[in-house]
Amino acid sequence: MLLWILFNTFLVGLSEELMFRGVLLQAFRRTVSIWPAVALTTLVFGAIHILNVFMTGDLRTALLQAATAALSGLLFIALRLRTGSLWPPIVVHGLWDFATFTVSASRGVESHTVGSGGPGAPMAFMPMLLVLPNALYGLWLMRRIGQSHAQADA
Repeated sequence: MLLWILFNTFLVGLSEELMFRGVLLQAFRRTVSIWPAVALTTLVFGAIHILNVFMTGDLRTALLQAATAALSGLLFIALRLRTGSLWPPIVVHGLWDFATFTVSASRGVESHTVGSGGPGAPMAFMPMLLVLPNALYGLWLMRRIGQSHAQADA
């Protein structure tokens, strides 16, 4: 079962990285400089996860997933820009999804942390705190990205 989950999360990482850090980032790069392209790609990546409301029926959970996806997206885009390859973000994305899916599934996190004011309500934003290091590390990796990608802006 774990191998099946790993395979599926790898496919999610592959498809989302191709779509967002492959196609969409490059499309934005044709019209805006690097930082607006990073911001737009990250916001669209997060926003698309709001559609998970159609799977869960819970808008609060979908909005939380959108916010955490955007934060993680900063790390994925940083890996893409720093390495010049889609493979590092594909692998990290797939492994991140595998880890979060298996941990949350094994603990039943969704039903206990994201509710409408129940006992788990104070823990509702724990997922954002867990992905905050991803975002901060991604921003740190991109600290000189404006200089290294300036030739593409000219």
